[in-house]
Amino acid sequence: MHFLLDNDLVLIHVRELSSALVVCMIALGFNFLIGLGILVI
Repeated sequence: MHFLLDNDLVLIHVRELSSALVVCMIALGFNFLIGLGILVI
């Protein structure tokens, strides 16, 4: 029972980390596009 609870907590943390990673990747992508736009202009 306790082991299952720990697994649920791990899954929640993994989901939080993956969503945070996705947000970071999107932010990096926007910064990269903006940087390219500034270089082109």
